[in-house]
Amino acid sequence: MSCYIYDRNPQKYGGHQEKWLKQSETVVDQTVGMIAAGKTFQEILTHMGQQRQQIAKDRDQKDWQMFGAFRSPSANSELEGTAQLTALTFEYQEYGDRLLQIVYQNLKKMDYSLTDFKQQEMRLEETYLGRKASVTFDVYDHHRMAKEQLSDPQMIYQELLKHDPFVIFSQQMQGAEKEKVNEFIKSPQRVRTLKQTQPDLYKYVKMASIWTSIYSIFPSPRATKDSDGMVSAGEGDRRNLKSGYVIATPRFEVNGKLYALSPLTTWFYMTFQTDPVDRMRECSKMSVVHQDLFLVDEMLDEITKVFQQAVQWDRKTESLETLKERVALLRYEYAHAMPFKRGSAATGEWLERAIYRHHGFELTYKQDTLVDLEALTALLPSRFFSRYDQMIALTPRSASP
Repeated sequence: MSCYIYDRNPQKYGGHQEKWLKQSETVVDQTVGMIAAGKTFQEILTHMGQQRQQIAKDRDQKDWQMFGAFRSPSANSELEGTAQLTALTFEYQEYGDRLLQIVYQNLKKMDYSLTDFKQQEMRLEETYLGRKASVTFDVYDHHRMAKEQLSDPQMIYQELLKHDPFVIFSQQMQGAEKEKVNEFIKSPQRVRTLKQTQPDLYKYVKMASIWTSIYSIFPSPRATKDSDGMVSAGEGDRRNLKSGYVIATPRFEVNGKLYALSPLTTWFYMTFQTDPVDRMRECSKMSVVHQDLFLVDEMLDEITKVFQQAVQWDRKTESLETLKERVALLRYEYAHAMPFKRGSAATGEWLERAIYRHHGFELTYKQDTLVDLEALTALLPSRFFSRYDQMIALTPRSASP
């Protein structure tokens, strides 16, 4: 298993690192046996999820029920808002800093001033492995937020409560029971319908969820008024002052359709005196917005095909590079799909190691690498695939299956 997290936070596993490694080794061996027995990808995924949850339960980890619990609609999973974020801080800080530098370099190419962004969108495209891919940088300054009615993020949810989404869906959802918006957005199927039929309202809801989460994780100083009525930032971290946001959305072709993967986001603040992009690089933090839950099942269908191709690799007729390419594709898509509410990174490593072990190779990870975060922060697939060979080391096992 990768020791990336443990090396940066030895208390992450509550002093159970050695036990965790042994438990992981057991699950990998079990998975190899399931592959050899011809078990389906879904059966293997379910088994790994159950094992990850049992390990969390045995450790009495907080919210252990979340580990290994599917977050896909087919598992009747509920949304907790329309966006789930992971802040790239603490043990993930190195990836956050690296990504922030990439975002900074791209925003520097855009047309902006000290007061606004004249260019609010930039798109990079490529074709990799015969598939189209892109990343779009969207800048939401105060002008764009006002134009698109994306006003103060702290007030958006109150505005949403004024909407009755079932009026919008009256033709698609006859006789639906009326609920509040915060109940409505727990249903992935309804949110998907919202995206298809009312894309502007869907965008409004998702932006609200993203920005509310950022405000919660990185609270801004509270505004205060002095005796003369002048407003100023009060106590708090002034680096967290926000007047706009950047969202970088990678897309990857699956079955002829471009799928939005896991957007990455940060904030900026305009003082009208300093360069907002320079200030962003100095003060802001990056977060990953995990792929929309209602896309998970479709992504898992795609990953099933890639898994089968990796398992069916033939050492007699195909090169080792072909196997690596297939496993890298699986890891890339698996990281973005994030099939479990918690524990997806560990199960991704188990699956990766099991495939290589099935083919007679032992996998070790380079010290400064976490494959999941490499995939999530690559922005374009070529950046991930070009680095994959440097992330891992393969050695032949003494006895191949």
